[in-house]
Amino acid sequence: MIYRYIFGFSWHGRHSAMLDNYSWPTTEYRNSLSDLKDFEQLLSSDLGRVDLTDEVDALGKYLIIRSCGHIEIASSECVLSFLERHTSKNLDKYIRSTYKTWASPYANNLSGSLKKIEESISRDFMAFMSRQQSSNGEKNSDTLKQLVDARNRIAHGKSTVKTQKDSLVYSTFAEELGRWYEEYFKPGGCADKLFGSD
Repeated sequence: MIYRYIFGFSWHGRHSAMLDNYSWPTTEYRNSLSDLKDFEQLLSSDLGRVDLTDEVDALGKYLIIRSCGHIEIASSECVLSFLERHTSKNLDKYIRSTYKTWASPYANNLSGSLKKIEESISRDFMAFMSRQQSSNGEKNSDTLKQLVDARNRIAHGKSTVKTQKDSLVYSTFAEELGRWYEEYFKPGGCADKLFGSD
């Protein structure tokens, strides 16, 4: 809500003018997704190779780190692009420097950032987080917590990756969460409709 009232979004002027020259999703998001898929494919092709056990283990760890990175990029890029589409051009730098205030992409941190824009967006996000994953039957919020916890253990030299297949489950989840942001904040998406912009 804070961004909505502080910046006095111009929901129609800049939005309609930008759609002609606007790339969605952003290049940074597309590159992140492409890199994530490349590493998924590389790990999948090497799974089970006894001669590459150490390499496969390292790829699995890297894929966990990359999955968290993709969530951070997706959540920031999609939201920031939405905000930039609807504010005056001279506020873009300020928005980019102040939006992301969380350290790790846990559900509560992501939800808190969305709540700064509008509480109903945060509620929609938490509804997505409460859904069950088809791949493992766990709630999205639990899978996200496990992913971030695994990334933090790897970053602190305490890696406990169960299997490389777990890494693939986490990367698939990171793609799904990225798609939620992409769909929700796209031009004409739920966020635009929430604020009366088509």
